[in-house]
Amino acid sequence: MFKTILKYCILACLFLSISTPAHSRTITNDHGGRITKFQRFFRIAVKANVRYRIKGTCLSACTIYLGLPFVCVYPDALFGFHGAWPRQHDPKRQRMADKQMGQYLPPNLRKQYMEKWRHKNALSFEYRTGNQIVEMEPKIKLCSDV
Repeated sequence: MFKTILKYCILACLFLSISTPAHSRTITNDHGGRITKFQRFFRIAVKANVRYRIKGTCLSACTIYLGLPFVCVYPDALFGFHGAWPRQHDPKRQRMADKQMGQYLPPNLRKQYMEKWRHKNALSFEYRTGNQIVEMEPKIKLCSDV
C-alpha cells in the first residue's frame, strides 16, 4: 500500500514539474506592431514553458499574448484591441486578416474580437483592464503577486 501511494506521489510531482513553468517573464508597456513578429514570438513562447505576466499597457498585436498557455495579468493592465491593419477594401480579405489575429486569443476573447472589436481601426481601440479580461476569460488568471 505504501509503495503504491509513494509511486502516485512521485508521478504527481513529475507531472507538476513538467507542466508548471519554472521561470517567468514580464511583458510591460508593449504597444504592438506587426502581427508576424508576434506570431513568431508566440510559437517560441509556447515551447519555452515560461509563465508570462502582462503588466501596464498591451495594445494591438501584443494582445495575442493572452492566448499563451501560462499567462497572468495585473488587474490594472490595459489591453487595447482593434482589427487588422491596414484595413482591406475587400470584406472577405479583411475578415481573413482579422481571423489571423483572433486565432491566438482564448475562446471568449476571440468571440468578442470577431463579433465586435475587429471593427475598430488602429486609431480607435476597444480597451479592457486586466480585471475585465479575467472576468471575460476564466482561463486567464490575475498574477499572484498583486
